[in-house]
Amino acid sequence: MTSFSSNGIAYDREGPRGERTIVLIHAGVADRGMWDAIWPELTGEWDVIRLDLRGFGDSASRPNGAVSHPRDVLDTLSELGVQVAPSVRDHVRRMQRRAFEVIADREDVEEQELNPPALDRLGEIEVPVLVLLGGLDLDTVRDAADRVVAGIAGARRVGWPDAGHLPSLENPAAFASLLREWVNDTPAISALPGFGPRH
Repeated sequence: MTSFSSNGIAYDREGPRGERTIVLIHAGVADRGMWDAIWPELTGEWDVIRLDLRGFGDSASRPNGAVSHPRDVLDTLSELGVQVAPSVRDHVRRMQRRAFEVIADREDVEEQELNPPALDRLGEIEVPVLVLLGGLDLDTVRDAADRVVAGIAGARRVGWPDAGHLPSLENPAAFASLLREWVNDTPAISALPGFGPRH
């Protein structure tokens, strides 16, 4: 059953609460339903939240002011009591703007610009990052993935040669397996230097 944040963002949350929460954000051509194939598997093991960005899926309400996907995501997580590491919060603010565009029927709604640009601040990210890249994706996407991996200390890149732009949709079982392996092999945020226990 769909839930909504106080600012109208649709989300689902399932799975056992624990030391970590997995947050799934859909591609710019989809909605939170893109995670349907792996939802039961992930929620059987972890606390998982998937949401629709404003203007996608069930998040149909207009914003009060400029559209800010990062603000919507962070506000929703805050309402749900999910602690977000400061570097993740800053990363979401900068990177999400570049990842999604406001849908066509919202041309009259202003969208906040990122300043400085996200790619200029990748070195500030201090949390584990996994970059999955389809070998059949566009050169510009491969270039962006290269820049992200080069700019974030310790970022892990995984390439799937036979996948395109949405590997998680093309092979959900392999994606779930990769995500499980990565989460289990990666320390929780609270175990990283500079991050305290979750409240």
